[in-house]
Amino acid sequence: GVGAAPTLLGLLSSAAPAESRSIALRLISELLSSAQGARALLAAGAAETLCVALIHASGVAKGWGGGDAARGEEEARLTIDCLCSVNSTDPAAVQRAVRNTSAMPSIVALTGTDDERARSSAMMLLSSLAPQNAGEVVASGGIAMLCETLSRGATDQTLHT
Repeated sequence: GVGAAPTLLGLLSSAAPAESRSIALRLISELLSSAQGARALLAAGAAETLCVALIHASGVAKGWGGGDAARGEEEARLTIDCLCSVNSTDPAAVQRAVRNTSAMPSIVALTGTDDERARSSAMMLLSSLAPQNAGEVVASGGIAMLCETLSRGATDQTLHT
C-alpha cells in the first residue's frame, strides 16, 4: 500500500541489488496509478529519488561503471515512465528535482534510445520541462538529440512507404 512508499523509494538506491530496483520500480509504477499512491510517493520524495535512479540507470545502460546494459535500459525506461506519472501529478516537483539532481542530460539522452516507449516518455517529459528549462535542454545536447531523433523518424517513415 501507500505506507510502503518510503521503503520502495529506498530500494532505488544504486547500492541496492539490480533485481530489487527493478521490482521496486514496477511497484512504484503501480502505486502511481492511484491518486493516493502518487501523493504518498511525492510526499516521500519520489521526484528526486526517481531522477537519481534515472541518472544511475542511464549510466548502466551506456556501460559506465559495469552492470548489465540491458537491465540499465529497462530500468531507465521504467524510471522515465514513473517520472512522467509523477510529472502529471506535480510538474513543479519534477522540475525542481530535475534541476536539483542535474538529471536533464539523462532525460535528453533517452530521446536518442532505440526503445520507442522510453524515447516517447523522455520526449513527453522534455516537452513539459523545456519551456522552463530551455537553456538546460540546449546545454545537455537536447537540440542535437532531438534533431537526430526527428531525422531517424523521417528515415523510418521513408523506409515504410
